Amino acid sequence: MTILLSPPLFSEDTEISLFTAHEMVIQDEVIEIDAAIPGIEGLPDSEFEKKMNDFLMERYLEIPERLARQARDNKAKIPEEEQKDYPPYWLVIDYQKRSCSPFLSFTVLVEYNTGGSTFSELDTYNIHPEESREIILGDLFSEEFDYVSAINAFIQQHVESREEGYFFEWEEDMNWLAAASGFYLENEKMVIVFPKYSIAPGSMGIPRFEISPEEFEEEYLSGLTD
Repeated sequence: MTILLSPPLFSEDTEISLFTAHEMVIQDEVIEIDAAIPGIEGLPDSEFEKKMNDFLMERYLEIPERLARQARDNKAKIPEEEQKDYPPYWLVIDYQKRSCSPFLSFTVLVEYNTGGSTFSELDTYNIHPEESREIILGDLFSEEFDYVSAINAFIQQHVESREEGYFFEWEEDMNWLAAASGFYLENEKMVIVFPKYSIAPGSMGIPRFEISPEEFEEEYLSGLTD
């Protein structure tokens, strides 16, 4: 099978980076917030860059506003004499750049506690700078390659190789990608991400499966690597 070669997506002197577009630190009797909302700078298309930055700002400002409102409403429902013992909610939002060439790949971690269990969500973003769009898994493979079956088989083999840790025995033809929450690119590898608690106990954190290009040999697009 012929590999599809990807040309350089931007010149070496182009600097695409993440920065903290908005920082929020709040500590009061109902909620503690430590949030860093990312922004992108250096994309060739300024309109697409603004669209992405507006989306990120709107999405990650909504979360603390919603949790703070929920915390206040729930505290108001308990007797006043018990409110002094009401534990505050807490929220942390942070981001991490995973890869910048040839695609910009980054994650945003959202962790929060509402008085019981701690919840963690990892949002993933993968951007094609030259085409001004987010990429999907299919963009990393030649059109003829059945990447869905290949990735499902890889994850299935990994799960079966562990004696314990996952919730239950998975069916042989389990569609793992349908259950995944996203992916990101890091160190020339693809990382498939699943929601916390979805396939394993919370003690295992956010389930992730790292897959190297070598797993797919020539079917894997060379554009994933520098």
